[in-house]
Amino acid sequence: MGRLISDKYKAWEEECNQRFNQLKANEEELNRIFIEIYGLQDELTPEVEDKDITVRKADLQREIKSLISYLIGIEFGRYSLDVEDLPMPVGIGIARNTLHINPMRMESFPFIPSLVCRTE
Repeated sequence: MGRLISDKYKAWEEECNQRFNQLKANEEELNRIFIEIYGLQDELTPEVEDKDITVRKADLQREIKSLISYLIGIEFGRYSLDVEDLPMPVGIGIARNTLHINPMRMESFPFIPSLVCRTE
């Protein structure tokens, strides 16, 4: 596997497609079994449409947005590369029944957040 992000995405896309196809095959096999058990051959077919499968296929635009959102979350302390669990936005997170302090503090922000007020 290559080291480029495009290579990583192709591998991710292949993995997603394999999961999608496996789940679809499983659902169709279950449908065949239930149709046979209940004698519904004249009323139902075992095929499942792609839109009815519950796992998503890889989508480049959605994955890029998700990656950017994650990187911004790391920058502002929502996610941490040092902590396995998700820190709470107030600075205290719950990690497997223990508390840990989020190292990101307001004084370490690169700017001071401003409030926008609308008056009408």
